[in-house]
Amino acid sequence: MEENNTNELLSAIKEFGEKITAVETDVKASRAAIDEKIKSLSDEQAKAAKDLNEVLQKAHHENAAGTPAQVKTAGQTFIESAGYKSMLSGEQKSFRLAFKDAIGSQASNSVSHGSIVPPAQGKFVGIPDDTGTKIQDLIPTVQTASNMVEYLKSSSVTNNAAFVAEAAPKPESAFTFSLANCKIETVAHWVRLTRQAYEDAPLVASYIMNKLLVGLRKTIEAQILNGDGTSPNLPGLLTTVSDNATAAGVAKGDTLIDFVLKVKNHIETLNYTPNILVLNPAQWTTLSLMKNTLGEYLLGGPAMVAGKSVWGLPVLTSGALPAGKYILGSLQEGCTIYQRMGAEMMASFDDASNFTTNLVTLRAEERLGFAVEDPNALSAGDFSIPTSASSSS
Repeated sequence: MEENNTNELLSAIKEFGEKITAVETDVKASRAAIDEKIKSLSDEQAKAAKDLNEVLQKAHHENAAGTPAQVKTAGQTFIESAGYKSMLSGEQKSFRLAFKDAIGSQASNSVSHGSIVPPAQGKFVGIPDDTGTKIQDLIPTVQTASNMVEYLKSSSVTNNAAFVAEAAPKPESAFTFSLANCKIETVAHWVRLTRQAYEDAPLVASYIMNKLLVGLRKTIEAQILNGDGTSPNLPGLLTTVSDNATAAGVAKGDTLIDFVLKVKNHIETLNYTPNILVLNPAQWTTLSLMKNTLGEYLLGGPAMVAGKSVWGLPVLTSGALPAGKYILGSLQEGCTIYQRMGAEMMASFDDASNFTTNLVTLRAEERLGFAVEDPNALSAGDFSIPTSASSSS
């Protein structure tokens, strides 16, 4: 009897052992599956982290010089275009590349990509990088498909808007306009390069930006400031805007800093918001060197790190503005650039004797018009204090 009980107990213990082993086997199998899943997820996580690191590294290198990632200069766009490469391969003799917008502050002399042909002639120098603000950056630009734009030119505005009692007559304002025309003009120039230089990709990018496209931009700025309006010239601000210094109360005994505030105040009283003062660099230097009786610089001196400004008004210096002149007011409210065609580049091996002399012609061109629609929003003229007028009180 005892033997039977012992055998039964041994059998039961063995059975429990087998069940425990089966459970352990199942657990191990599940654990293996879990471990495999965890390993798979870990591998995917590691790959994602690696990809992220590569993206961050690339962005870091692209932004190392302060250049936004994925932003290309016009020169880079030119040398990476299909037309440029087709010319190099001999598939075509000329091509045209139009830029969507007028050339702005995107201009740069740096080329981050490799060249199609290793450079052997170095980088052109002579015209510095064009990375600063230009006057055309501050003027609204409207696209047009016409060669002549008709617009309303304001001569006077009398704002009589007022709160009125119920059923009372409303006041009438007076806006005086005249029809005027803005002719679309063409600004262009060209150069010839040797084929060897043309095949040097970074050199071409530098040449385009530093010579041709920046040349267009500087010429447009000079015309906006000084153009006489006789076709093919643009009507410039100095020739179309009145000098309101006397009306503003500038008088003998004032300083040039007083001059700026009084003219600014005059324009503000006409309900415009002045946003810029344009000066020749010589006049800005004169302002910057002004001192009080203690010998302290009025505008902050050489340690001043803020941007150029007077009475909170940003100052734009331009060598294209004649010395002794100024422009002050609201460019946004006063004028418009009408753009028929943004800057474009054309290249040709077939121009003139290029075929026999192994040269290539590069031409840059842009078409635009400029209209001063509300001269009252601006003041322009001599940046000087009257010597014959009586002293201001």
